Formats: sequence, C-alpha cells, structure tokens
Amino acid sequence: MYNYPLRKGGGSMLEVRFLGQFEVIMDGKSLTIPTRNAQSLFAYLLLNAGKAQRREKLAGLLWPDSNEENARSNLRHELWRLRKAFAAKADAYFLIDDLTVAFNSKSDYSFDVLKLEKAPLENSTADDFIEAISAYRGELLPGFYEEWITVDRARLAALFGARITLLLDILQSEGRWADVVDWASRWIALGEWPEPAYRALITAYANRGDLSKAVAAYDGLAKGLQKELGIKPSEQTQELYKRLKAGWKVDPQKESQGQWKALPNGYLEDSATKSFSIPNLRRSNLPKPLTSFIGREKEIQEVKNLVSKGRLVTITGPGGVGKTRLAGQVGSEMIPQYRDGVWWIELASLFTISPPQKRSRSANLAKNRGRSFNELHSGPGDPIGYDLVLQAVAKVFRVQEIPGLSLLDGVIRNLKDKKLLLILDNCEHLVKACAYLAEQLLPECPDVIILTTSREALKVPGERVLLLPSLSLPEIEPASGYKSILQSEAVNLFIERVGDVLDSYSPSKDDMLTIAQICLQLDGIPLAIELASARMNMLSAREIADRLDSRFSLLTGGHRTALPRHHTLRAAIEWSYDLLDKEEQLLFRRLSIFASSFTMDAAETICASEEMPLEEILPVIGRLVNKSLLNVEPASQDLGLATRYRFLDTICSFGRLLLVDETDETWLLRKRHVEYYVSLVENTESELLLQNQGVWYRLLQAENDNIRAAIEWSVENNQAECALRIVGALLWYWWSHGSIREGRDLSFKVLDLPSTPLLVGYRGRALNTAAYLQWVLGDMVSARQLLQEALAHLKNTDDDTAKAMSMQFLGLVLNAEGEFEQADIALKEGITIAKKLGNLTKSSFSLAFLGDIALQQGDHQKAKQVYQECADQLRALGNKLFLAYPLRRLGYLALERDDPFSAWKYFRESLALNQEGNDKRAVTACLTSFAALALHINQPVTAARLYASVENKLESLMIDLLNLDRIELERVR
Repeated sequence: MYNYPLRKGGGSMLEVRFLGQFEVIMDGKSLTIPTRNAQSLFAYLLLNAGKAQRREKLAGLLWPDSNEENARSNLRHELWRLRKAFAAKADAYFLIDDLTVAFNSKSDYSFDVLKLEKAPLENSTADDFIEAISAYRGELLPGFYEEWITVDRARLAALFGARITLLLDILQSEGRWADVVDWASRWIALGEWPEPAYRALITAYANRGDLSKAVAAYDGLAKGLQKELGIKPSEQTQELYKRLKAGWKVDPQKESQGQWKALPNGYLEDSATKSFSIPNLRRSNLPKPLTSFIGREKEIQEVKNLVSKGRLVTITGPGGVGKTRLAGQVGSEMIPQYRDGVWWIELASLFTISPPQKRSRSANLAKNRGRSFNELHSGPGDPIGYDLVLQAVAKVFRVQEIPGLSLLDGVIRNLKDKKLLLILDNCEHLVKACAYLAEQLLPECPDVIILTTSREALKVPGERVLLLPSLSLPEIEPASGYKSILQSEAVNLFIERVGDVLDSYSPSKDDMLTIAQICLQLDGIPLAIELASARMNMLSAREIADRLDSRFSLLTGGHRTALPRHHTLRAAIEWSYDLLDKEEQLLFRRLSIFASSFTMDAAETICASEEMPLEEILPVIGRLVNKSLLNVEPASQDLGLATRYRFLDTICSFGRLLLVDETDETWLLRKRHVEYYVSLVENTESELLLQNQGVWYRLLQAENDNIRAAIEWSVENNQAECALRIVGALLWYWWSHGSIREGRDLSFKVLDLPSTPLLVGYRGRALNTAAYLQWVLGDMVSARQLLQEALAHLKNTDDDTAKAMSMQFLGLVLNAEGEFEQADIALKEGITIAKKLGNLTKSSFSLAFLGDIALQQGDHQKAKQVYQECADQLRALGNKLFLAYPLRRLGYLALERDDPFSAWKYFRESLALNQEGNDKRAVTACLTSFAALALHINQPVTAARLYASVENKLESLMIDLLNLDRIELERVR
C-alpha cells in the first residue's frame, strides 16, 4: 500500500504506525523502543490515549503471571526505558504520577489507528475512503500476542473489512475498474481469503475483458480455501462464477469499461489446456518473522539508500550475522514504494543433493575439501545452479514454460512492466547463477530492483555492497556504568529473546554485566546470541558465560522452523566452510592459529608451504575476505602500520577445532607462529628506545594477543628458549603499556620452566625483566633476589648489555630501599658499561635515577642538574618514552622553588609525551603532578578532583606509581 501521510502537511512531531508494523518516528527519524515489554506498554497507552491507567492495572495486564511486587518492578523498568527512548520529549507525551500513567492525547502526534477509526461513514466519496483505508497496512501490531491486543486487532480488522467493502462497492458503481483491481488486490494481499475482494476482482477483470485473469482469480480463491480451510467459496461467489461461465454480458452503456459479448461455450475447458500467467494478487510474499526485530536502524537506512541509488544491492557478512532478517525488514518497510510489491526468493534449499550431516575430519573432510555444493550439479552453457534459481523466481511469479517461449523469457515478460523489489536470500552457494540471472533480468526489466543476501558479493557491474557488521557491542569499562550497556543492540537482543523463554524476565545489575560479557565473547553475532539466550531456561547468565569456551556444544537447539544450518552455531559456520575450495579451506584452518588479527607478512611467513605457496597467500586471503570470513582493518597511513586481517572470534574458534585433528600441521604452525613473534619482539626492543618508538609501540600493541599466545604455547610445550627470548625483549613494552602485572606473571611462568637454568644468557635477560617489573610494583625483596640471580647467570657470558641493565636495575632497587651510596655505585657501574657499548639511550635514562638519589639525599641543586642533563641527552636522542620522567621531576623541583609556571610547562610536556606513548601509568603520575600544582596555587577543589581521578585510575588499571611519584601522591592526599 502506498506511503500515506499521517497528517496533511506532515508537520507532526510524533508519528506512530501500528497497522501491519510497529513504527515510531520522532521529527522524521526512527525512534527505537528497545524491549518488547516497553513496546507493549507504549501500545496500550497510545490505544487508550487520554485515559489514566492505574499502575497496578498496567502491571497485571502486561505481567499477568508475575506476583504483584515483580510486576510493579517490571513496570517501573519498562516505563524508564520508554521515557529514555523519548528522552527530553517524554514529559510532553506521557502523564505520569505515583498512581497512574497515561498518553497525552492533546500532544502533537499522528496515529494510523485513529485515521482508520475516524473514516467517514455516510455521504462519502471513494477518495474519502481511500484516504482513510490506506492507513491499514496489515493487522494491528503483528507479532504481539497479548490478549488485549488480540481484541483490538479483531476489532480493527473487522472495521477495515467493512470500510473497504464499502469502498469496492462505490468503485464498482462508478466503473473505476483499475481502482477496483488495485484495492481488491491489496485486501487479498493481507491474507485470510476475503471473498468480497475476490468477487470485486472477478467483476473488474470481466468488465475489462481480462477473461483469463477473471477465471484465474476464482480458481485461486477456490484452491486456497480448500487447501487452507477445507471449504468451498460462498454461494454468492459461486453464483458469480456460474454467471461468468454461462456467459455474462456487461451493460452496453458502459462502453468505456470494455464492452464484451457472452463467453463461448467451453471457454473454461479450453482455457485449462492453455498456458497463461496467473496475475499476482498479492503485493508481497515476505516471510512473517516469529520474533521481533531488534536494532539495525543505521543499517536499515543504509540499505534503503543503496536500493534507491542502484539496481542491484547485496548484503554480505558472515553466517548468523542477520543478513536475512535485515533484508526482510527492509523489504517490509519498502512495500509502499513498489507498485507491484516486494517478493522473496529463498535459495538456501536449492541443492540436487543434501549437504553432509556428519563429517570425519580425518577422512570425510579431506575428501570433501574444495568441493562446493555449486559443483554438485550443472547444466550445459549456464552457470551451475542457474536453472534452479530461475525456476524459483518463476514459481513465485507463477510463470510456466510454454512451447516457443523459454522460462527466462516468460519471467522477463512477466516482470518487464512491473515496479517491484526482488529479494534473493542466501545466494552464496549459487553466487554465479544469481549473478547471471541478475545480468539477464535487470536490462530487460527497468523498474525491477534486486536485493540479495550472500556471504560474498555477486560481482556484477553496478552492484552496491553493504558488509553487515555484528550488532553493536556494549562498553563494560568501569566508568561507563551498567545503564550504558542497554545501548548495545546485542544486549537488547539477548534480553528480548530471554523474555521469550522466561516470562517477565528483568536482569539484575550483575546479570547486565554478565550478559554484556556474553555478547562480547560472541562477537555480537545475532544467531549466537539467540542460541545463548535460549539456554537461560536452564542456566544462569553466569553459567552460560563460563561455558562459552565450549560454545559449539553449548549453542545448539535453534528453532525447528529455522534453516538446518541455523539450528547450531557450528552448522552456520560449517555451511560457509563447505563452500570454500581446497586452497581456501587449507588457509582458513592455518590462519586460525593467530590469536587475534594479523598482517599479510605474518600470514605469508607462518602459513606458506608446499601445498600453499607464498605467492598464493595474498589472493586466497582476498577470497576469504570476499566470502565474509575475514574482516579487513585498513592501516592508518599516519601511524605507519600495516593492514591487518581479523576473524571474528567465533569463526576463529571453529577453525581451531579443525586444526585439533591435524596434529603435525598444528605443531608446525604453532612453532612457526612462536618463531615469528620471537623475531618481531627482538627486532622491536631496540626500536622502542629510538626516535620512532611510537610506531613500534603501536605495532606491539596490535600484536599483543599473538605475543601472549606465543608465550603461553611455549610454556605449555616447554619451549624454554623461545619463551625466555620473548620475555627478555618485552620489558619496555610492558612497562609503557601499563601491563606490569601481566608481564610479571608471564615472566614467572617462563622462569619456572625446568629447562631454563641451562639457557643462562636468555634466563638472565628474562630475570632482568621480572626484576624491573617487581621494582615498579614495589616488591623490592623479590626484585633484589631476581637481579642477584641474573648477575650470577650473566657473569660468565659476554652479554654486557644485559649486565648493564642488571646493574642499573639493582641501583633502582637499592635507592628505593634507602641504600643511597650502594645505589649510586651500582647505577654508575651500569651506566659505564652501557656507554662503552655505545648505548647512550640506556645510560642517559639511568641518569634520571642518579637524580632521584640526589633528591632523596636532600641535594636539590645536584638533582636539578642531573635531571636537566638527562633530559637534554634524551631529547637529543629523540627518546620520548624516557624523556617524560626527568621532565616530571624537574616540574616538582620548580614547585619547590615556588615557580608554578615553569612547573606547569614541565608537567604539560611530560603529560603530552606519555599520552603520545600511551603510557597509562605515567599519564596517571602526571595527573598527580597537576594535583600538586593545583594545591600549590590554592585550588584545593581541583586538586581533590584530580586526586580522586588518580585513585580511580590506579584501581581500575591495577597498577601503582613509581617511588617518588607515590611520595608526591601522599603529599597531595
């Protein structure tokens, strides 16, 4: 039906449509009411606008199976969600007090139900009825099953039936046969076999001389009633048909309506032997979803925009991400824009044989690898499966092949003059066939638009592609608060679907955080979330979260009416895997070795082999991207990083399952993976201390998950050398990244390996790392023991770089313990060794700690001199990572000289350098310095706020400040 105006002039602030849909528009933009219960509450209030509803009545009406306390609590939650959805305009539309709730009937709004109810009854023209009846797009609130809605639904359906019957009578009396066909067809498209509509349609076709269509209309009605209801048409309709069969003659005065003579005897019998296209009496065959549609407002608008600009649009994305539901939702919303409707073609079941139900990875997988279902049937000349796709389209439009006219020509003839949207769902296994069909139809049918869903694009010229992302994910940072979690589409979907299995479900705050974690672990994939929420009838949210490591066994039992591949999470991903060729399957498995994202260089180095030559890696990765299995993360050119590729975690987990049985392959890949990241971190260690350290820091940050995985695997498999080398090279990254505890824990795991004492050089470096991190954490006893062991290991090696670090780190520990003379000796010895090696960066940095010793001994002038020398050397070397520390110390000395302006300049530069390097601990230390500055210039409120911010950051990051920074924090306290 056409997109009717809810108010003439279109100036209303709020537009609401409940007939055939649930749509709320505020100021021209879609307004989302997040939960089904909140939608039901809004619907009840609006349908009873102006009437104050007592809270206990609403609670009992909407939650009849809950006790009063729970029902009232649920009402408060949903009322809060409703007010939040309307935001600042909530008070204009809702009248709320302690006892009652009402929708303000005097507010500025338009409502399709009111438009239908206020239709004129007497002395009305056909156009008057058309304006009113156009509001009815379908039954009231489809998908809502509350008892009170059922009553209103039946009332409005009856009202529509009465009004459109009067309209058809008026149109027939005026001989407006085209309008009769239009409105009768619209009524029929709503379902339920309305006989008045069929009688009007038969009469209209007869008076236009369209005899075959008149016969087909009656035949369609008779067959439909018999099949669905087991009855025959009414006597009135049968009588009309008998008159048609006997030879009905139109009033000769109505020549303009197409005068015709009596039908010849035997016409109907002769017609049965002829082939003709039965007219499309409906405007859509879209499947009616059994559950509500959640979120996707942005993507809906994007698809609509693409459809308005192009003739062929494809929604791509991995399995279970919601391509089908999005296409269906877009189609239902766009029906009014297409004169001849929106038509759905389901392709998932088009196989000549069934997909394998079970597989043995050691035998059957190897046998079937590289064998797409596309290859299981073919016809000469045309792409594989083309005949099946064409037949599916022809069936929907009731086109039959007749002698002298191919099926394709019949479809083109049927669609040539039509304005419609054709949706081809699940094209990935027949992608070439669908592409070929689109190329045949679109040039010949200028007003046909094709929307497809597929895990890869069709690659037809002019095609517009939308890569559908997962649902929006929640933020669960401490500062965000649990209320922000509700803004996530993934969380809202989970809660909504739990409501389908648990009446009156209302999550607690703890549940909300757990649900957020579940949605994050499941990558926001709608299918995975729906399968997980279905388990809430037997497991708590926490129990589900704890079991997600075994997600493929947990997430089973989808709806029986769903496609077989949507019954389990594993089946959804296996479907995509089975469509890959042999090379793609091999690389898919191998790429799952990465813990998160990866670069092309890493993939080529680790995954190349005789079966997968290096030069094939790039094109095969490209094909995996095109088939929605890999996501591309383009590199930011100004950051100097490479493009990265990422599996969704759920897809990657499936790939790892396939690797389990490939023992030799898995071991080799793991070994290569570890060796690659050993080389990476060792090459990066020295770069972190040079001028472009920011680039290298960001590289390690991007590879953090892979590096951690390399350490963990090395520990589990006693690969001591690799593990020690990684730990020994990661010190400055862990320090600047704020991963102090993680680095310390991983270092101890590695050092505990039984074979590490034999690797004295590598163990010495790893001991240095662990000792420095223990110093940062304030455990001086442990740090001292570790450094003494490191020096014992290194004394018989020629690794002077590691010895220099050990001595300098020992100086830090001795300084923290108040042994200033011994600290001074150790630091100077370490600096001397570093200078001999030409390592000016490490020797310059240690100057700062000589300044610390002077400061703690009370010699502020010497401290200032040493800090300044250190800062000058580091600035000349371009080492921003270390430069920030002496600048901060110089700032504190400026405060002691009562020079707050100089202190501010030092603190500001130190903060900027630490923010650039993303050193979270040092940034927090800088906030402490600004708190000290605020206190010094008599701004205690600012100082208190900064102090509170520092405390919160230290708690959330689970870190502590360096020794002198801790002292300054205590002074601010």
